[in-house]
Amino acid sequence: MYDETIVILAELYAPLFRVSPRPLQTRISYLLPSPRTFIGMLSYGLGRCLELNPEIEIGRQKIGERLMWDVIGSNVMVTCRVGRWAYKTSNIIRVWLIERLDLLREAEREVRSSRRGFPKEKIMDVIVYEYVSCDKLIVYVVANLNRFTGELNRLLRDVGLGEVNLSEAYMMLYKSMLLVDRVGDSESISTTIKASFIKTLKTVREGLLTTMTPINWIEVDELNTNIRLDMPTTPLLEGRRIRIYEERTREMILPLKPVFGKILYYINSPYKARAKDGYTLLVMENEDSIVVPEDFLKVEKT
Repeated sequence: MYDETIVILAELYAPLFRVSPRPLQTRISYLLPSPRTFIGMLSYGLGRCLELNPEIEIGRQKIGERLMWDVIGSNVMVTCRVGRWAYKTSNIIRVWLIERLDLLREAEREVRSSRRGFPKEKIMDVIVYEYVSCDKLIVYVVANLNRFTGELNRLLRDVGLGEVNLSEAYMMLYKSMLLVDRVGDSESISTTIKASFIKTLKTVREGLLTTMTPINWIEVDELNTNIRLDMPTTPLLEGRRIRIYEERTREMILPLKPVFGKILYYINSPYKARAKDGYTLLVMENEDSIVVPEDFLKVEKT
């Protein structure tokens, strides 16, 4: 029963989230959570299920990093869409900056010959934070259970715990989605409404795509106007092993289109796509569709 590909569908009530590329004076947010954000979210839930301390190091690598990168990031694909709409807003936050680096460099030149410490500077500044609101996030977790369970058991053996079987690993992924309490940065507000296993009706080469997808996996009409963004990637999306601290991105096409009026907002917008060689479209029983690597799932096209 469990020796096959599984797909978990979860609906998240996400009235407020922010997933920033990097800390900047203006802290922008992606319109949808990135693939890397999702595997971090899953690894947090899985770590809680297994009662593992993410900060403990095994062979110079923290358990949390290995769980996120080797167990989930290399064997599980997570994608999403909004329910109906998404809206981006921003807020100005005033902060006190202590020992700003540019000021310290100036201070170093002034006191280099003395033994005094650097003078501390306290300066008022502002940071613009962007936030995204949406009615709900529809999240899909796609996993080949054999591969996922095998990598998870390697980690469990290294930390001195017993192995789990396919049925136990099956339920751990499901429970991990139930433990979501934020998406992205710590200011986010989210909770899982429900999670369930969903059946795949068929696999096809071409069709209407409803979820976020790496653009190099598909062919779309050159007139397609869906939002495209470079997002932090994962080993699975790269198709090879990469280091966790590499700043690698992958261009993603989002099932979102802008609507211009008194305010700018974005609506859910499926798009026609054809899977490139080596990839296929999974069509779910709720008519949503996901693109996945064929060798990852070992499925046949119809």
